[in-house]
Amino acid sequence: MRQYARSEQIKKDYATAVQKMNDEEIVNLCITLIHQAMYMLHKLLITMQERFVTEGGIKERMFQARVNYRNSQSNQSNQSNRNNPNIPNTQNTPKT
Repeated sequence: MRQYARSEQIKKDYATAVQKMNDEEIVNLCITLIHQAMYMLHKLLITMQERFVTEGGIKERMFQARVNYRNSQSNQSNQSNRNNPNIPNTQNTPKT
């Protein structure tokens, strides 16, 4: 059914079916489509609320992405410093 609903054939079928309908049937079809759209939007909102609670908002996810990136950059530079003996190790050196 979903594949049919996504196909181009449904447009042709609706166009021919609507031509055969009277005004009352067209209005009922429109009301049915509106109810279906409202149901899908309601389900989307519920899903988005659950996702917000479990995963956080966009600012929280952006902050976490920045922290992860900085940590990965820091880890990469630490590894390259350990592998290159010409770069002095300043991490454990006391500051004067």
